[in-house]
Amino acid sequence: MALFNFKKNKEEKKEVAVAVPAKTKVQRKVSVVSTSEQSGSAPHVLLGIRVTEKVSLLAEKNNVYTFNVSSDANKQNVAQAIMHLYKVKPIKVSIMKVPSKRVFVRGKRGVKRGGRKAYVFFKKGEKVEIS
Repeated sequence: MALFNFKKNKEEKKEVAVAVPAKTKVQRKVSVVSTSEQSGSAPHVLLGIRVTEKVSLLAEKNNVYTFNVSSDANKQNVAQAIMHLYKVKPIKVSIMKVPSKRVFVRGKRGVKRGGRKAYVFFKKGEKVEIS
């Protein structure tokens, strides 16, 4: 949006001194760009836990938990985020799309936005505390 002059991906520039071979005896400064948002960090991958009737039955019966994940998350990132947040190593991670749905509420048409969800499988004795 042009009103507030915000950039979506804020970047920080750091200057690093790089040694050059002894012939020139000049040090060059090279700018290294690092984004403030890490693609694999836990807060950006996991958006929240999905609480539905089906998910609660799966959690009791098969020790499977379901999480809403970001659109650019992959299985490795989700597994790392689970290990980081809950200190439990998942056996398997499955990611699938949640389609958007058209709704008609109070005389108005709308769309429930979709997204992605991840099924995370754990060993039998391990549990995730949902708060």
